[in-house]
Amino acid sequence: MASWKKVLVSGSAGEFSTVTASIGLTVGTNQTISTTQAILTGSFTGSFRGDGSGLTGVSADFPITSTPGLTNTDKIFVNTGSSGYITYGDLLTDLAGTNLTVEGGATPDSLTLASDISGINSIAVAATVTANGSPIGFIGNITGSNVIGTVESSSYALSSSFSTTASYALNAGGGILNISGSDGNNTSINLSTEALIVSGTANQISVTVNNANNLLTIGLPNNVTIPGNLSVSGTTTTVSASSLLVTDKFIVLSSGSAAKNDGGLIIQSSTSPANTGSGYGFILDGTPDAPRWGVTSSLSPTATNATTPDEYMVTAKTVAGTYTAGSTAPTYGGANAAGNGNMIIDGNGDIWIYVF
Repeated sequence: MASWKKVLVSGSAGEFSTVTASIGLTVGTNQTISTTQAILTGSFTGSFRGDGSGLTGVSADFPITSTPGLTNTDKIFVNTGSSGYITYGDLLTDLAGTNLTVEGGATPDSLTLASDISGINSIAVAATVTANGSPIGFIGNITGSNVIGTVESSSYALSSSFSTTASYALNAGGGILNISGSDGNNTSINLSTEALIVSGTANQISVTVNNANNLLTIGLPNNVTIPGNLSVSGTTTTVSASSLLVTDKFIVLSSGSAAKNDGGLIIQSSTSPANTGSGYGFILDGTPDAPRWGVTSSLSPTATNATTPDEYMVTAKTVAGTYTAGSTAPTYGGANAAGNGNMIIDGNGDIWIYVF
């Protein structure tokens, strides 16, 4: 299902069902889980489970406060391979065996020696019992903490249009030459007594005369300036220039189109096929429900529609506050595979990537 996936970066929070690390996992500055064994060091909070058989370097201080007047139900912890204990009453009973008598009733505090002590049972305890019957032991817990650590697309269009027209009419009748200009002015000259002067305009029209063969040439100079608009109608317009300077801020491609379609720029990198070649294209793919910019490595300059791009350009959208992950399709590419990879960055600095 298409959705936005959160990218974890330094400082961001994340939840995982499982975590796999091929070498090792380091948490904080001291906690390390290696590939050969789990080793956690440092300060912890929480609870610890296990028998502690693999723990090393663990030390504890014994209590220094005496607890006199023990009762039958007071517990003394013993080393049984797990968390075991005996009560004070059990201890006295085992010590008594068959030759000692427990004195004190419900709150025993002494043993009376009989004729011999050959029947005293033995027991291993994990604490020293003092003469007054008070146990010396300790109870400790290990605590630990677990800390883990996390452009609107802009489009530009450039447009420029130029056109110029000129009209010349020459009529000769007898020795009189009538001249009508495209500006609406008319004149005539007597060819036997007057000279016809044809003058060009700087950076627009050039006029040259070859006296040897009486040839008058009217054309364009090497550098042409058109003060008005220029309209060019044709299939191909070729501009051979080392630099192309366009003052306008936007260029319009596919001018006049009323629907989304393919278009873009091509940098030629091959002369094959002949007379057309091919090159790298930065194109707008109009195929998805929401067109998206992409790049392709082989596109003919004569192409009317671009093929599916090799790769798409990633857009990054900024939203305020905390973004809630959902399945809303990105603006570019839409709700299909063409939308893959677009990003959202929210006000907390968290990053989301659209995955179809």
